[in-house]
Amino acid sequence: MENITLFASIAIIVFGVLQIILFFKLWEMTNDVKKISLKHSPSKEDELIDEAQLLCLDGEKENAFKCYKQAFFISISELYNNISQKYNVALKEDRKEIWGTVHHFV
Repeated sequence: MENITLFASIAIIVFGVLQIILFFKLWEMTNDVKKISLKHSPSKEDELIDEAQLLCLDGEKENAFKCYKQAFFISISELYNNISQKYNVALKEDRKEIWGTVHHFV
């Protein structure tokens, strides 16, 4: 009978410790969710597109085109930066040269 009591008490202690660990892991995950939701706030690109759509509805097509153009350039520059960081394609000097020529055409 003592063996069963000893086994049950050890099992209860282990179960209690695991419950405490689980509690803190869940608490940490809720903080991660808050961080993720803060990261997914609307980007500058999204705001420009929304503004362009409103300008189109108001009949201001030239201003809307400017907003769409800015959003496009932001999207392209983010894509270029992500690719160059991921694959280590270009150095900063190369980027300055490339974006200097692109900005010249804009």
